[in-house]
Amino acid sequence: MCGICGIIDFNGLRQGEELCGCVSGMVNSLHHRGPDFNGTYHDETAYLGSSRLSIIDRTSKAKQPMASSDGNYIIVFNGEIYNYIELRRDLERKGLFCRTKSDTEVLLNLFIDKGENCLYDLRGMFAFAVWNKAEQTLFVARDRMGEKPFVYHYENGLFSFASEIKTLLELPWIDKKINLPALHYGLYFVTVPAPFSAFEGIHKLAPSSKMIITSKGMVIKRYWHPRYRADNFIKDPQECMEAITQCLGETVKIICRSDAPLGVMLSGGLDSSAIVASMAQNNKNIDTFCVSKKKRGDDEFAAASLVASHCGTRHHELEFRHDNYLTLFNEIVNSYSEPVASFGPLHTHALSSYIKKHVTVALTGNGGDELFGGYNEHRNLFEYDKSGGFEHDHIGRRIEQIPSDLKRKVYNRYGDQTAIERKRYLYAAMRFAPISLFCEKIYGKRMQEISESYDPLGLFVEWHERYGAPGMFDGALFQQLMQGSQHALVDFPDISGMAHSVEYRSPFLDVRMVELGMRIPATMKIRPDLQDAGGKWILRKALKPKLPKEIVEMDKVGFGATIPYKQWYFTDWFKFLEEKLSNPLLADLQLFDTKELLDMFYNGARGGVLLFDHLWGVAMISMWLENYFAD
Repeated sequence: MCGICGIIDFNGLRQGEELCGCVSGMVNSLHHRGPDFNGTYHDETAYLGSSRLSIIDRTSKAKQPMASSDGNYIIVFNGEIYNYIELRRDLERKGLFCRTKSDTEVLLNLFIDKGENCLYDLRGMFAFAVWNKAEQTLFVARDRMGEKPFVYHYENGLFSFASEIKTLLELPWIDKKINLPALHYGLYFVTVPAPFSAFEGIHKLAPSSKMIITSKGMVIKRYWHPRYRADNFIKDPQECMEAITQCLGETVKIICRSDAPLGVMLSGGLDSSAIVASMAQNNKNIDTFCVSKKKRGDDEFAAASLVASHCGTRHHELEFRHDNYLTLFNEIVNSYSEPVASFGPLHTHALSSYIKKHVTVALTGNGGDELFGGYNEHRNLFEYDKSGGFEHDHIGRRIEQIPSDLKRKVYNRYGDQTAIERKRYLYAAMRFAPISLFCEKIYGKRMQEISESYDPLGLFVEWHERYGAPGMFDGALFQQLMQGSQHALVDFPDISGMAHSVEYRSPFLDVRMVELGMRIPATMKIRPDLQDAGGKWILRKALKPKLPKEIVEMDKVGFGATIPYKQWYFTDWFKFLEEKLSNPLLADLQLFDTKELLDMFYNGARGGVLLFDHLWGVAMISMWLENYFAD
């Protein structure tokens, strides 16, 4: 795990001495991601840097940037290749031997051997860049799920990249300009989705993408193209349960490869409990961690404690406190470099700081809901597909709540398409109805103009179309996995974790688990007759022998759901929120109607309807503007 950065100056626009200094500054800004070793490389064109958090082969021999034996290839790599041992054996059979025990050198040699086709052999989370000195080309790739970030800026033959946005902002040729479409998308998707960022000119490489940069320009392509295939489904439930047990066990085993201390983030939910149970089969020395707010009947602490006792772990509980909130809010804004419309980073940040006192690596249950259908809306979408139309009561009510402008987009703009294609937009419209109504009321002139030209629905539906599922249920799972839940699955763990030099790993996001999940039919994922416990039915069945009955049968409870943010909203945090929602910058920049924002806020304080998640998103935009644009 590392922070990586670099500058490729194809046209000699800047002085070499200046670029060496820039890369050194970039590395220093990434120190929190990798406090163990810092390193830089440069030649006449390329300037690369790395700050390393040592996980596998913790010796100085494995530091980066790392050069090939002939000195022609230089790699900077952030992440972990879980199957590096097997890949190293394959390379050795070909006579390609490694000088270190690191996965970095395995990845470098694999790239030298297979070129960009090496991506198909990788199991892991990664963002890496390989400079070919002889050919003057830079190859870049990001893992399939987007667990590791890669941001870049490209102009006039000068390509700059890093693991974090704020690192690029260190560079003198990158101006800080607000990207208004990105703010619009960020309110809909919680965090700004790839390929956008909150700053003009800075882009995020999308998940499962590769990029080649030369003096002639850059080319970006996707390298992973999963498609819905009903003919590939596992038909027998017993076979399916055995496949889940085997795949999860094998995945957890290789993901636990680490030379650094390792634990598990345990919420007490089915997914994180599954990881602990699978890990306990091969490891009897496990640290587990839970964050919540202590109160009578607290589901998270109680459930996590039950699983920890059942699996024999050393369990640690962190009570989330809100008294030092201003410091925490500022840490979030600084770490993310973008507004985040969620409370999720607050307890993820706090837990990461606590985890670092005990271990360096922690596994999570992220991705289980998106693969197996764990949310309430999944059951509703399943019912809709089963009924073949709008007969399902809940879907009918959701359709009635869709704002008229969204209905027009679905039925007018896409009305000449097939019924299947219209259904794809229908789910997007239902999902975004609340935020669309909210933005309609509070947007200022400039954001209103942006909302007319930039369509979050279309961005969301692209993933459904890429997957090709005929129904709403299967399409929604893939949409959430690749975009709708990216904030919780990959953004929060990476940014909040690395802010404290903690590496999170998610077995459910391993490519083998994801592709297995895509082979399981909807009828094995959802059992409507079991109500809330009917989600992830086949996963529950597979885990029944390994976990307490109470965990297998419990309803879905979100990570951090018992933390009383709404209560603090109108008590300890009231003045803070009032100040941020009335920030003159919001009105002066013609972004938001502060009077309408305050009216909504005060109405909520009086007991009225409050979209407090959405208001929180605007408050975070306000803080972000103060941090980066107050001058």
